[in-house]
Amino acid sequence: MAEIRPPIPDPVKREVRQRCGFGCVLCGVPLYEYHHLIPYSECQEHVGSNITLLCDAHHKEATNLLLTSEQISQADSKPYNLEHGESTPYGLRFEGQGFDCVIGGNRFSTRLRDPQHATSMIALSVDDNDLAWFRIDGSGRLFLNATIFDDRNLPILVIRDNELTYHTASWDVEFQARTLIVREAVRKILCEIEFIPPREVVISRARLLCNGVEILVR
Repeated sequence: MAEIRPPIPDPVKREVRQRCGFGCVLCGVPLYEYHHLIPYSECQEHVGSNITLLCDAHHKEATNLLLTSEQISQADSKPYNLEHGESTPYGLRFEGQGFDCVIGGNRFSTRLRDPQHATSMIALSVDDNDLAWFRIDGSGRLFLNATIFDDRNLPILVIRDNELTYHTASWDVEFQARTLIVREAVRKILCEIEFIPPREVVISRARLLCNGVEILVR
């Protein structure tokens, strides 16, 4: 019977994410998989320096030998996101005739339209800086917008009309399944957001900062 392969320890995963700029080292896409440069079957251990991040498409190319180990290692030495300072934009798939935003224990919803068949709803705003909002344009398309600032008042996570990007200066960004977690330090979460297409987003935990104002979400 083949030995059960142990999972990659969380501290090793975080080390890899930080080194790789929280995205595929080849294209910067923030949806990624952990790839061993030297196959696990040969090394039989999870070492951060031997693991990199690849998106699903590039991981399949590596598995099918359409990407060489030399090409992957070269990209690992100069990860795409670190070279550009931010992640490649990722398009969230929100659509529909209404929207819901859950922040802690509060739910914000709207199904209203103006005469142009458009609407918008601001769920959270500080000093006229909108931190989370939705809009529906005149053709009925639904868009999510959000901004997460760090304690220096710099935007580190931005969603503009469903396009998500984040700054690589963040301490840690983890995107698993539908949940995005930005951390300031070990066990110190800046925000935890779950995207639930086609029309809902849930901010379950956050320390939202803007212009010296701090909003804690539990």
